[in-house]
Amino acid sequence: MRLYRDIDYYLFFEDFPHIGVPGAIYANCDGTCSIYINTLYCETKRTEALRHELRHMALWHLWRDDMELREKESQADDIYADNVIFAPDFAWVEVAG
Repeated sequence: MRLYRDIDYYLFFEDFPHIGVPGAIYANCDGTCSIYINTLYCETKRTEALRHELRHMALWHLWRDDMELREKESQADDIYADNVIFAPDFAWVEVAG
C-alpha cells in the first residue's frame, strides 16, 4: 500500500520551543496523519526524524493497541529496514511485501 503526501499525510516544518524533540506525528480524526519536524535540527537529523515518523505511519503504529510503545519506537528507529520504501522527495511512502 502506498500513502501519499498531502492526501494521506501532511508534513509541517516548524521551530519547536526547544531542541529536545526532532519530530512528532499525530493521527487526525479523518484517518490522515500530521507530521511535524523540528527545524532547530540540522538537515540530516530532520531527514532521520521524518523517516522515523513516516515509518510509524506506514507501519500503522498510531492505530495499533497490541504493541508496546517501546516496540513501536524500535521498529520506527530501524530507518534502514527494507520493508518501508520512500520516494526520494518523501512524496509517498509504501510498505513493501
